Amino acid sequence: MTRREEYQTTILIIYESGKNFIKMSKKYGLGKEQLDLFVDEYTQFFNVIMLCALRDDFIRKDDYNELLDYVDRLLDYLKECLE
Repeated sequence: MTRREEYQTTILIIYESGKNFIKMSKKYGLGKEQLDLFVDEYTQFFNVIMLCALRDDFIRKDDYNELLDYVDRLLDYLKECLE
Protein backbone atom coordinates (compact mmCIF):
# COMPACT_ATOMS: atom_id res chain seq x y z
CA MET A 1 0.00 0.00 0.00
CA THR A 2 1.35 3.40 -0.96
CA ARG A 3 1.38 6.35 1.39
CA ARG A 4 -1.36 8.04 -0.67
CA GLU A 5 -3.50 4.91 -0.35
CA GLU A 6 -2.97 4.97 3.41
CA TYR A 7 -4.28 8.53 3.55
CA GLN A 8 -7.20 7.65 1.26
CA THR A 9 -8.16 4.68 3.42
CA THR A 10 -8.02 6.76 6.59
CA ILE A 11 -10.05 9.55 5.01
CA LEU A 12 -12.65 7.10 3.70
CA ILE A 13 -13.05 5.47 7.12
CA ILE A 14 -13.57 8.88 8.73
CA TYR A 15 -16.03 9.89 6.00
CA GLU A 16 -18.04 6.67 6.41
CA SER A 17 -18.30 7.18 10.16
CA GLY A 18 -19.50 10.75 9.64
CA LYS A 19 -22.06 9.65 7.06
CA ASN A 20 -23.38 6.97 9.41
CA PHE A 21 -23.52 9.44 12.28
CA ILE A 22 -25.56 11.89 10.19
CA LYS A 23 -27.94 9.16 9.07
CA MET A 24 -28.54 7.93 12.61
CA SER A 25 -28.75 11.47 14.03
CA LYS A 26 -31.40 12.46 11.50
CA LYS A 27 -33.32 9.33 12.44
CA TYR A 28 -33.26 10.27 16.13
CA GLY A 29 -33.95 13.96 15.63
CA LEU A 30 -30.67 15.87 15.88
CA GLY A 31 -31.30 19.31 14.39
CA LYS A 32 -29.90 20.75 11.17
CA GLU A 33 -27.90 23.35 13.07
CA GLN A 34 -26.05 20.66 15.04
CA LEU A 35 -25.48 18.58 11.91
CA ASP A 36 -24.12 21.62 10.05
CA LEU A 37 -21.71 22.16 12.93
CA PHE A 38 -20.73 18.49 12.75
CA VAL A 39 -19.89 18.78 9.04
CA ASP A 40 -17.92 21.98 9.72
CA GLU A 41 -15.85 20.12 12.30
CA TYR A 42 -15.26 17.28 9.84
CA THR A 43 -14.07 19.86 7.30
CA GLN A 44 -11.53 21.13 9.83
CA PHE A 45 -10.49 17.58 10.64
CA PHE A 46 -9.89 16.81 6.97
CA ASN A 47 -7.91 20.06 6.69
CA VAL A 48 -5.61 18.84 9.47
CA ILE A 49 -5.13 15.51 7.67
CA MET A 50 -4.34 17.36 4.44
CA LEU A 51 -1.83 19.54 6.28
CA CYS A 52 -0.12 16.36 7.47
CA ALA A 53 -0.12 15.03 3.91
CA LEU A 54 1.38 18.28 2.66
CA ARG A 55 4.24 17.95 5.14
CA ASP A 56 4.68 14.21 4.53
CA ASP A 57 7.96 13.51 2.73
CA PHE A 58 6.45 10.42 1.11
CA ILE A 59 3.59 12.30 -0.57
CA ARG A 60 4.36 13.76 -3.99
CA LYS A 61 2.62 16.86 -5.30
CA ASP A 62 0.43 14.73 -7.63
CA ASP A 63 -0.57 12.53 -4.68
CA TYR A 64 -1.42 15.57 -2.61
CA ASN A 65 -3.57 17.05 -5.36
CA GLU A 66 -5.40 13.74 -5.80
CA LEU A 67 -6.01 13.54 -2.06
CA LEU A 68 -7.27 17.11 -2.03
CA ASP A 69 -9.76 16.33 -4.81
CA TYR A 70 -10.78 13.17 -2.96
CA VAL A 71 -11.42 15.07 0.28
CA ASP A 72 -13.39 17.76 -1.55
CA ARG A 73 -15.63 15.15 -3.18
CA LEU A 74 -16.23 13.34 0.12
CA LEU A 75 -17.05 16.58 1.92
CA ASP A 76 -19.55 17.40 -0.81
CA TYR A 77 -21.12 13.96 -0.35
CA LEU A 78 -21.21 14.51 3.41
CA LYS A 79 -23.01 17.84 2.93
CA GLU A 80 -25.49 16.11 0.63
CA CYS A 81 -26.31 13.74 3.49
CA LEU A 82 -27.67 16.74 5.37
CA GLU A 83 -30.44 17.26 2.81
